[in-house]
Amino acid sequence: MGRQYDMITYFVTPYSMTGVVGTAAFGRPGDLDNTFNSVRLNNSIRYMSPNYNGFAFGAEYGVGGPVQ
Repeated sequence: MGRQYDMITYFVTPYSMTGVVGTAAFGRPGDLDNTFNSVRLNNSIRYMSPNYNGFAFGAEYGVGGPVQ
């Protein structure tokens, strides 16, 4: 609960060039897809499942407030 990174951070970024190489040079202009983790959700609730033999899932809900 609270200010959280979105699900892109956990499920997409590790497989993108930004996550593999780890530099902003491979991020999109303005970080439109949020693979460089510049957006967080205020007042959000998140659930992350345990890893089941390589399968994991998550859910997140932002209950309100500005996105920063």
